[in-house]
Amino acid sequence: MNLLGRSVSSTDVWGTVTENSYDVVGRLTGSVVTPPAGSAVSLGYSYNLDGEQTVEQLNGHDIADGSYSSTTGRLSGITYPSASGAAGNGTSDLPYGIGPA
Repeated sequence: MNLLGRSVSSTDVWGTVTENSYDVVGRLTGSVVTPPAGSAVSLGYSYNLDGEQTVEQLNGHDIADGSYSSTTGRLSGITYPSASGAAGNGTSDLPYGIGPA
């Protein structure tokens, strides 16, 4: 735990180690998950100036990009980019089936 009570490192019953990192305002910015046998997996998270999560990465490649309504601030869409340097499947989705915000 860090001084703000957030988990910095943990090990589960199978020996998998998860190490978390945070930005200066306490938002989760990354996790590295290392199984006892095998390769580590890195997850990264980016936020806009309003503190909304905008990008999720897997091993440094974008897998999900969120967009938000400028009027309501609600999540209005998610894309899963598949272009060069991305790891998504090339689709897009509206969250929770609520339609455009």
